[in-house]
Amino acid sequence: MVLANSAGTKHPLFLILRTSKSKVKAVVQENLAVPKGFGKRLWESLHFSERPDRDTKPVLLLWDDFSAHWTEEVVAYATSINVVLVRIPPRFTWICQPVDVAWNRPLKSRLRDKCIGLCGNKSRARRQ
Repeated sequence: MVLANSAGTKHPLFLILRTSKSKVKAVVQENLAVPKGFGKRLWESLHFSERPDRDTKPVLLLWDDFSAHWTEEVVAYATSINVVLVRIPPRFTWICQPVDVAWNRPLKSRLRDKCIGLCGNKSRARRQ
């Protein structure tokens, strides 16, 4: 996730990577009872709720049409922390989020290439 504001203030890059589900019973039960989004902390709280000007300056968040983004709970939470959600229609992310095309695509491509290279090297080493 790349975050910046209209004044040009950039926030640290935040990667959301796919992980496998926990097999630890206590963790599974906790995740079912209180979902935390991505990782052990709710990323929306980390990046959006702890702003010094939260009450006076709303944040615009462009989101795709993924159904989990648009639950009543998510929309209510966004409203409570002064975040305005705008839905991007399916197949239009590339128009509304140029950062995805300009920054995220090359980043993801390089990460993918590195992972494939690393996996390939490990595979070749095992065969030898």
